[in-house]
Amino acid sequence: MPSTSKDSRVGQAAYGAAVPGLALRCSGRAASSPLKVLLIDDTSGDLLLAEEAFSAHATDVHVTSFTAGADALSALFDPDQAPPDVVLCDLNMPGLSGVDVLRAIKADADLACIPVVIWSTSDHPADVAQVYAGGASAYLVKGGTLSAVEVQVRAFVHFWQAVARTRTAA
Repeated sequence: MPSTSKDSRVGQAAYGAAVPGLALRCSGRAASSPLKVLLIDDTSGDLLLAEEAFSAHATDVHVTSFTAGADALSALFDPDQAPPDVVLCDLNMPGLSGVDVLRAIKADADLACIPVVIWSTSDHPADVAQVYAGGASAYLVKGGTLSAVEVQVRAFVHFWQAVARTRTAA
């Protein structure tokens, strides 16, 4: 986690700790349950790479995938569905972009506490700045090969499992 005080405040708000009531929908995870990841990517090749990389963590991670931002938001807004622990979302998608998905999540009081990680082929500073300004928890530039994506997913899983353990211990 970043060490600056500004980043710490952003992180607290993103996890619901700084805003009373926001943690209600995001705090129902049992410490022993698998990490729940909502994966959104319109590019079938990237989605398959990510799903393959996540499959190495199948006992510890449950991934729900969508190819469209609108479909993912419909699932997120369904009050009968348990929210994910983290959203991993492509930036450049037709229809609703990753920025649109991020804004919709952060604008909803029940969902704002869910961390959103943007995953993109773009490393353009303006793209990175835009998603952080919108409340993204992290920005990852996609690895182009299965081995690169496996390294990214392994680090992603370990980090977000640690975050989830911290949240359930609080």
